[in-house]
Amino acid sequence: MKAIERNKSRLHKKEHMPLPDRTPDEPPPIIVAVQSPPGVGKSTLIQCLVKHFTKQNVSEPKGPITVVGGKKKRYTFIEVPNDLNSMCDIAKIADLVLMLVDASYGFEMESFEFLNILQTHGFPKIMGVLTHLDQFKKLSSMNKTKKKLKHRFWTEIYNGAKLFYLNGLLYGKYLKRDINNLARYIAIQKFRPLIWRNSHSYFLVDRLEDITDSEQVRQDKKCDRTIAVFGYVHGTHLKKQAKIHLPGCGDFSMKDVSTLLDPCPFPPERGQRQRLREKDKLLYAPMSNVGELFFDRDAVYIDMDPNHVRFTDKSQIQGDVEMQPEGPGEKMVKELQNLGRTIDEGLENASLVLLSNSKTPVEVMEQGEKQARKRRPAPSRVSENDEKGPDGENESGEEEGEEEEGEDNEVDGDEEEDEGDEEDEQGGGGVVGDEKDPAVNEEMSWESDEDDEDATDISQLNPSHQDQDEESGSEDEDIEGNLRWKEKMLDRAKDRFIKPVNLMKLVYGETNKKKTMQDYQQKEEKEEEKEEKEEDSESGSDDFFKIRSTTSMGPDINEVESSIFRRDMEDVLDLGNEEIHKMLASRFVSRDYVYDSKYDVDATKEEYGDFEDLEKKKPEESEESEEEEKEKTDLLEKKKSLKEDFDKSYDIEKGGEEAFFNAWKTEIQQQQNINKSEFAHLPLEQRIAVEGHAAGQYVRVEIEGIPYEYVEYHDPRHPLIVGGLNPQEDTIGYVQIRIKKHRWHKKVLKNNDPLILSVGWRRFQTQLVYSMKDQNDRMRQIKYTPEHMHCYATFYGPVTPPNTGLIGFQYLDQKEKTFRVSATGVVLELSQKFQIMKKLKLVGAPYQIKKNTAFIKGMFNSRLEVSKFVGASIRTVSGIRGQIKKAERATEGAFRATFEDKLLMSDIVFLRTWCPVEVPKYYNPVTDLLQPEKGGWQGMKTVYQLRKERGMWIPNNPDSRYTAIERPVRTFAPLKIPSSLQAELPFKVLPKNKKKQETPSLESRRAVLLEPHEKEKLQVLQGLKTVKNMKTRKQTAKRKETLMNFLKEKERKEEEIRAKQRPQKKRLFRLEGLLSNNPSGGARPTKRRKIEK
Repeated sequence: MKAIERNKSRLHKKEHMPLPDRTPDEPPPIIVAVQSPPGVGKSTLIQCLVKHFTKQNVSEPKGPITVVGGKKKRYTFIEVPNDLNSMCDIAKIADLVLMLVDASYGFEMESFEFLNILQTHGFPKIMGVLTHLDQFKKLSSMNKTKKKLKHRFWTEIYNGAKLFYLNGLLYGKYLKRDINNLARYIAIQKFRPLIWRNSHSYFLVDRLEDITDSEQVRQDKKCDRTIAVFGYVHGTHLKKQAKIHLPGCGDFSMKDVSTLLDPCPFPPERGQRQRLREKDKLLYAPMSNVGELFFDRDAVYIDMDPNHVRFTDKSQIQGDVEMQPEGPGEKMVKELQNLGRTIDEGLENASLVLLSNSKTPVEVMEQGEKQARKRRPAPSRVSENDEKGPDGENESGEEEGEEEEGEDNEVDGDEEEDEGDEEDEQGGGGVVGDEKDPAVNEEMSWESDEDDEDATDISQLNPSHQDQDEESGSEDEDIEGNLRWKEKMLDRAKDRFIKPVNLMKLVYGETNKKKTMQDYQQKEEKEEEKEEKEEDSESGSDDFFKIRSTTSMGPDINEVESSIFRRDMEDVLDLGNEEIHKMLASRFVSRDYVYDSKYDVDATKEEYGDFEDLEKKKPEESEESEEEEKEKTDLLEKKKSLKEDFDKSYDIEKGGEEAFFNAWKTEIQQQQNINKSEFAHLPLEQRIAVEGHAAGQYVRVEIEGIPYEYVEYHDPRHPLIVGGLNPQEDTIGYVQIRIKKHRWHKKVLKNNDPLILSVGWRRFQTQLVYSMKDQNDRMRQIKYTPEHMHCYATFYGPVTPPNTGLIGFQYLDQKEKTFRVSATGVVLELSQKFQIMKKLKLVGAPYQIKKNTAFIKGMFNSRLEVSKFVGASIRTVSGIRGQIKKAERATEGAFRATFEDKLLMSDIVFLRTWCPVEVPKYYNPVTDLLQPEKGGWQGMKTVYQLRKERGMWIPNNPDSRYTAIERPVRTFAPLKIPSSLQAELPFKVLPKNKKKQETPSLESRRAVLLEPHEKEKLQVLQGLKTVKNMKTRKQTAKRKETLMNFLKEKERKEEEIRAKQRPQKKRLFRLEGLLSNNPSGGARPTKRRKIEK
């Protein structure tokens, strides 16, 4: 039971609200944000990760850096500045956050601030990374610190959050093993769709260009600019007609949106290839000055190095210019530039000469017209038992293939070398024997099959060279040392095209790749078609020395007995025939399946002969009208649909929440498939016009009316984001939120104080009106936020969808030492007007009393105010209730009121009422990207800041002081009850008014004499009392003595402690005196020498 309960709880923890996953087939790069306080290692980590993925160095990472990390994965690394504005922007777009922590110091304030920002804006994936672990000298202290930081990290995230460790630096870089492991953890991360990003389009700007007319800029440097921004689209489709928001700048409309070539594309698919090639490991970081390609709408710009510029012709140089002598490099470049023909023309007329005295180019052809052969490696030295082939025939290498004249189907030599290299890496075989002995190589070579390819012998093409090479065996000693490299050149060239032997294949054969004759024939047909296409597409410019592409004749062809006649099922039975299907179906169904077939003549016969069905109707009687058939068909479809609905509901009830959850996910996925297939048939241009630019596309967006400061003060270290706005999100209105003061913020938030909010894509400053909801749903204004609970707040600002998280700050200054996050909350409701009431208490006093009627003054100032409150309920402090009746003419602001009892002149009358509160219309966007110094934006200041800057004290209102209230003691007149009433009262309530006797009575003065037995009892009691008193005195004396001894011992111990501390204090006071004499903190003053007199 415990195991079942544990498994159920684990499954329940994994369940999340299903959201549609709008990730396209080619997803955009995963945005990986690297955050840490200053000096922890953000830039170093990005450099190491980029080096790991692309084998390239980035000296100074600035802005987004996009790399290819796999077949279907790309990453965009970006460093998070320690600016609250940049933190908010990156938290809204980051898919994965690497949070670096200095293990030797611990968590810092910036880390917790960024964590709270992430929690508010969707909470993406977070991985903690501990650095500076090499500063620990003891392993035990390092392990304790790891455990402590891990549990602190889990407290903020969740139990089990991944915390990675970087064990130190080597030559200024992290260890390759640690970076490799970190890259693997990054690669296996899975990301859930976040609500805000799943409903909005956005992209991170990786390049910005000012395309404003240069003449306009020259005339007015502060004119509005037109810019072009580039980036990968994330989220939903980016539509041209939609409005966008640039955080730190404002709302704008897009002038033009166009799709560009992907500067960092995925590698092309190459079958089952597992690893990326080096040329597929691309890097794109325009802001970091890495790479030479820049993609634009109508061109691709190449930033060439000055060393690659063509030289100027001397004839074009004017004036007397002294030319420096040309070096060998310059001469070679000029010769290449002065070529009078193209590369294709040079290849047509080119020839390859292997030896210095050869006159004709060497062309290597292969045997066969249609089949391309794959060379088998020829072993150079084998045993006598191995001289025979697999079929027992002695196959000599002398059976060489003949030349194919006029054959143009060739493969470039470079491609052959690449194929050979790949084969060396994949296979374990190599060339067996001595390469210096071509005779042995040629004599011992054998083929695996008669149909297999024959090794091409270069010596057959030029017999004169072969003769010369054979005769040169006895003259090796006479060859000079500088010509020894030409020795046996032809043999080495021949061996170059002999592929190595795989010993495993020779000994054991192909055991894991069984092929049938049918598969082999299909493969041959495909190769023939491929060869025909290549022959058709060849041109005359490919006469360079090439070797045709070869394919294997099937090394396992002998494993299939080709002499046996095999019948395939398709040849025996025509599976496309409907009758065959019926016959096969009748063999596998459980009920009687009757049909008329030529393959089963007795299918319709019974055991004892043929019978006639007498009840069977004639064809004329069994025919029905088309309408009746249609009605039956419709009825049957309805029944089927009802049955399916019932089955689904029954399965959900039987499976419980799990079945319902799976059905919900299935429904969402089906809707996603319908949405994808709706415009799948349209061309790309029409789909973009209807849907917009999909996620994953690299787009170029032109924006007009940008303030010049946005371009002038652009810093690539601070991120630029383009966020798409849905309809109605660009309007301004009243927004009601639920907010809570952060537990680490020192002070409560005051009503109407300005607060900087980060909501959606926007960051702005506004004034909040705080309120609480009463039992009658009245929104009551409060002066301050509660300490440890939520409250409501209303502000004037941009309309934001409900359930959108927000975070508030009072200060954006980086110099602020305290925790800068002031509050967090969520959007609840949108409206053009909210009714917030403020409680008001009006106080008055009676100036004339007539039984249950009284005249009140001091509560209102005019008869008009009284007329507005006629009929309102009033009451006194003592609890007597009343009602306002009519305004008095004699005294302005006075009125007549009736009460349920007679008032006293000392009673205070008050009126409880409510008045509406208006929300201030203040909305100020944070334009930090228009400032020369990032983080220097200053909005409206709070009352506390103004008083602190101007040195003003808080106004002291005497009525607001809490002073002790001194009220005089009231003396009431004695109560007089008539004698007639007293006679009727019961005895309990009768007044006891008897006077006290002034003189003592006789009984009190009378002496009392004791009896003898009473005297004895009294004496015994007195003796017991005396003993008790004696014991008490002894106990008191003993306690006193014990206390004195304790105090003496305590004094002795304190004296010992003071004796030990006396020299330490003396030394401390001496150091303080030295510091006070030398306040500059310079060198220690020299010790004066004592002079003896």
